[in-house]
Amino acid sequence: ISASYDRTLMIWDCNGGKADCAKILTGHKKPVLDFIWYHSSLVSGDREGLLKTWDVEVGQCTADLHGNKGQTSALTWLLDNTANVVLSGAQDGHMRVWDARAGSAPQLTVHLHPGGAVTGIRSTFFHDVHRGNLVVTAGADQSIKVLDPRAGFEVLHHIKHHKDFIYSLETIDDLILSGAGNGWLLVHDINTGECLYGIGA
Repeated sequence: ISASYDRTLMIWDCNGGKADCAKILTGHKKPVLDFIWYHSSLVSGDREGLLKTWDVEVGQCTADLHGNKGQTSALTWLLDNTANVVLSGAQDGHMRVWDARAGSAPQLTVHLHPGGAVTGIRSTFFHDVHRGNLVVTAGADQSIKVLDPRAGFEVLHHIKHHKDFIYSLETIDDLILSGAGNGWLLVHDINTGECLYGIGA
């Protein structure tokens, strides 16, 4: 699946050693900036902040989600094997929590990164049933936050080690990897918020 400034998403069939366009999804009025995909469920976000949910199998929009202020700047699923809960970040520094089945308005809005966009959201999935899954966000305010979804997205760690706009964010097991505009990649422990090391470009 690919998204474009032409306001469409394209579903590609990559079998047979080449890529053929199988479906074109239309309906966004502004450029599509991000999307997430899980089995047959797809959510896309555009420059106006509108989110759309899609059924990939039939290529149709199933709901419009309104509530983001400014452009969609980050998207992810809350990883719990259901693909029902969507987390979105926007230009206003808020993360919004959506039930993809219910449509319409967000279930919860959390102001995490004042003064700039939420630039990344990641959700962890631990196979150990005794550990709760966590959510990590990054923002244009140069900070990272680790959240507990089970406690209403309470902030567990507020990490302020970056010295520039954070452009990239990823989680791998117990590690948070983040890259900033000054070329530095920092690696943090998700459980403690401690900076383990940094790599400068």
